[in-house]
Amino acid sequence: NGGSLGRLAETNGLPRLSFPPLAPDFQPRCATGYFLGLVFGVTDAIGLTADAYEGLTDVCNWLTTIKAKVLEQAQRLAKALTRDRLLLLAYPPYSETVIEIGRIKLNENSKRPVHVGALPEFNHNQMEAMCAVASQLSVVVLGSPMEFDRKTARLDTTAKVLRRSGAIVERMTLEGDTELACSLYGLWLLD
Repeated sequence: NGGSLGRLAETNGLPRLSFPPLAPDFQPRCATGYFLGLVFGVTDAIGLTADAYEGLTDVCNWLTTIKAKVLEQAQRLAKALTRDRLLLLAYPPYSETVIEIGRIKLNENSKRPVHVGALPEFNHNQMEAMCAVASQLSVVVLGSPMEFDRKTARLDTTAKVLRRSGAIVERMTLEGDTELACSLYGLWLLD
């Protein structure tokens, strides 16, 4: 967002994209919305997408209206998930992306090992390994309002098995009425 590459582009008259001015303590790993805004602006401009940027703006405006709720949920998670290891579980497609990006952010922010598992690939062997260290494990089982009953049942069953093995388990459902809304909600929650 500037720096030597920005100066080089400016010096040579090259087009470049940049974020608006950000606070000095802003963490780049929290910039997903800004990155999407740049990408959607370009793809809309060249006709690859139609109104993607507007859709992102709508989602960001919606998230702003529920900011207090997201902060409350994030604080509840932070207080509940006290064990040395953290496991994030979800069902593909986009919930899996949320936990993969969340793993990166939480590794950096919490300075502790964070593992991810996507059902149904989170298999018997992985479950056995996690149950063996359950006393050290905090788990977030992340669902989506767009899941069908069988997926929800698998997530609930997995949460129950891990809880019975001694893990601290929080079962959460993303909010939103589109994949983009659910994904950004989840990323913001994990931020």
